[in-house]
Amino acid sequence: MSTHDLGPRRQPEHVSPEHLHKPFDQSPGRRALWYAFTRRDFLKAVIGDPDKYKTCKTLFICGAAYASDKGMDGLLESNFDKAAALLKQAGYDGTPVVLLQSSDLFCRPTSRRWRNG
Repeated sequence: MSTHDLGPRRQPEHVSPEHLHKPFDQSPGRRALWYAFTRRDFLKAVIGDPDKYKTCKTLFICGAAYASDKGMDGLLESNFDKAAALLKQAGYDGTPVVLLQSSDLFCRPTSRRWRNG
């Protein structure tokens, strides 16, 4: 999985499972993540300080021009029963899944060299 630092918004852009490995090699396995997690719980675990992140139920960045909660009903609400059903549909066999914590958030260099390429 990977998270991306968005600078002043201070919110990871997305969580990306490794699509090559079970159960995330199947679409239902990837969709299970949307039902299993809440954005607040995930950001609290990864970032910690609530002053450094914002929560919303959007696919895109909270407050951005394309942010919308359309299609997000039932998602990001810790619906473990729905997540378990999707994992079963994906053929998940119970093998432990490791969620790596990104404790070293990326900070884009601001020197002139980096800005001008």
